[in-house]
Amino acid sequence: MINSHKSARGFALIATISVMVLLVMIALAMLTLSAIEARSSGGDDQQAIARANARMALMLAIGELQKHAGADRRVTAEASILEDPDGATTLANRHWLGVWRTDGLKAESVAISQPLIYRSKETTGSFASSLKDRRADGTYQPEAEVLDWLVSHPGAASTVDPTLPLASNQRITLVGDNSVAQTTEQVHAGKINVIRNGNHAGNLAWWVGDENLKSRFDLAEPDAANLVNSNIPAQNSPSIVSEYGGYETLDAETIPKLITRSNADLSGLMPVAAAQTARRKYFHDFTFSSRSLLVDTQNGGLRKDLTSFINQGSAPDLLTHKGLTADTPILDATNLKDISPKFGLIQKWATAVTGSTASRGITPMAPKGINGGFTWGWNTNFNYPCNAINLAKQDTPAIHPIMIDAGISYGASL
Repeated sequence: MINSHKSARGFALIATISVMVLLVMIALAMLTLSAIEARSSGGDDQQAIARANARMALMLAIGELQKHAGADRRVTAEASILEDPDGATTLANRHWLGVWRTDGLKAESVAISQPLIYRSKETTGSFASSLKDRRADGTYQPEAEVLDWLVSHPGAASTVDPTLPLASNQRITLVGDNSVAQTTEQVHAGKINVIRNGNHAGNLAWWVGDENLKSRFDLAEPDAANLVNSNIPAQNSPSIVSEYGGYETLDAETIPKLITRSNADLSGLMPVAAAQTARRKYFHDFTFSSRSLLVDTQNGGLRKDLTSFINQGSAPDLLTHKGLTADTPILDATNLKDISPKFGLIQKWATAVTGSTASRGITPMAPKGINGGFTWGWNTNFNYPCNAINLAKQDTPAIHPIMIDAGISYGASL
């Protein structure tokens, strides 16, 4: 006979061991979960630090951009503008963006500066009221006149030189192999150490690239069915590049949808692999996002918008801006008004296509002669073989054939 008391104690032992095993398994699971949470929390912390550093880099970039290029009379250009025109040399950092003044030299104070291009105050002589360029004497050095390069400087460096490569331990690559096809097209920026509460909290770098220097990729072509629009080009078409030769075949609904570089790979112009190669090759040539203002870099403020004038033929006074009519001289200097062509030239040239025929033909128009009227022909006075043109009366664009080549041949026979 089996002792029921002993069986009960044996069952209790087994149950106890099972519970202990279960508790151990729960403990191990909790430890594992805790370790995962700790690692995840550490990853989140690192990600938060990286995002904070990226946000700080963006703020620094915007601050430097506003500091150096915020004034109206500033212009920007890539460092590649300093390369030899024959292409014999390539700068180490050719895509860094520099800022220059147009209202004077770098070292001149605003109070005494003179614009690089200004109008002469001479009232007599052949150069009266003419435009002069201070850079024409050959002493202007663009590399020395740059206010700064819009890129992070390594460490505590106050200046950077685009002709010199940054050391590998002093730079961060912002545009690398996955974005461009050649190493010379890569963009490296100076590495800045981030210190938080006395401890190293990562690194950051920033670079400002000028999207307005690039051709907009996602602009639809003008409406070919509209006679006026078809004669006004909306852009320099990407089709001028051999890889995008089929760009013109895309329908008008597809082009505006190409809003990112990766998205453009799926446009159907070419196989995806070929599109990715082309995208890397022309990274610095095409853009999908660009905005600009019509800023007058010569005098400051905004340039005049001629849209109303072109559409209406005149524009009223607006605050400090004087109105325009077809008879308003384009050159408004005192000594040039009497010989200046008129704004009517621009207005009538812009609207000339609206009077064209279905075959897009435009009626020829001779320039106005010195005696007024549209005189055109050969003069019997051999000292002045053609009727002189009166520039001051040119308010309508002359549309006529232009001879670009002439030849004569003769033969003799016996």
